[in-house]
Amino acid sequence: MDDLIRDGVLRTPVVTYPIEIYTPERIAEFRLNNAVDFADYQAALKGVRKMGLDLRSIAHQPIKKS
Repeated sequence: MDDLIRDGVLRTPVVTYPIEIYTPERIAEFRLNNAVDFADYQAALKGVRKMGLDLRSIAHQPIKKS
């Protein structure tokens, strides 16, 4: 919708979108599942541990050293 105002036209949004707020567990899940290699996975593990979360409670696919 557009509203006429003194300085011109004020455009207002017609649609609103929901905003998802991620929990620390969800952020940890993203970090662990987005690791591309073993070194990256190790860095993600370190970050998740630093967050104080239990790794066993985070759904992820571990990357094994090859």
